[in-house]
Amino acid sequence: MADGDSTVVILSGKNVWHDGSQFASLKVLNQQTCALIMADDDVRGYLSADGQEIEWEDGDCWKKAKMEQHKGQQSFATPTRTSPHKSQIEPANNAWVKKHNADEEAVLEALVQRDAGSLQEILELGCPADIFVESEPLWREMGWTPEGDCQQMPLPLLVAAILLQWSEGVRICVEKKANVNATYAGPFPRSDGGTVQEKSGAPILRVALSAKGPAQCIICQHILSAKVRGRTFQSVRRKAKDEMDFVTLGLFDNFKGPFAES
Repeated sequence: MADGDSTVVILSGKNVWHDGSQFASLKVLNQQTCALIMADDDVRGYLSADGQEIEWEDGDCWKKAKMEQHKGQQSFATPTRTSPHKSQIEPANNAWVKKHNADEEAVLEALVQRDAGSLQEILELGCPADIFVESEPLWREMGWTPEGDCQQMPLPLLVAAILLQWSEGVRICVEKKANVNATYAGPFPRSDGGTVQEKSGAPILRVALSAKGPAQCIICQHILSAKVRGRTFQSVRRKAKDEMDFVTLGLFDNFKGPFAES
């Protein structure tokens, strides 16, 4: 049992429980990173090397509780100040979880069908542009199987559109404020058909170079239009020049900004 300054939440599969009610969903992004999906916000968390703590981007820290574990479940003590309010833990929230899952399914369908109108409408109705989607249907659509044990890693929407070489989808994501300065720690194709996976995370602009033909330059233009960091641009330009086709190389050689502030 947690002490007086904390409460206990239960992680059971993808569900996060408190006082017998589900108040959030958990999405595993990779071996060290997860996302807590709540009704009013999504927060990314990082698992410590010993697996005993989750550090959240909003400054909170969940520590593994010293209590009997049930199979398939883990208990974490979380500070009282961030404990979910009773108003958040109610049956109505289950409807939100269903809506989030429905959004994910709709986004995935729009991606696979390359339906720009549907994707635009879904995002305009409030679905976040940084939503994560299942990767396996996209690998099948691409006709590509990543090497290693990362085939089931969820994909950010923007990355999914890039990997499908769907420039219109990338444009929509960028216009809806998808984070072009994020990094992606999952797999993406190399020019020779192999798999690239940078454990520390590859810049989105680097992932954009996995596209081939005319789509590569167009996708890079969309990413650059949203202001990537200057140091990211210079690093990708220097390290990934061999992945650029002739037109994209010209784009990088002539691009002068603007850039995001570091």
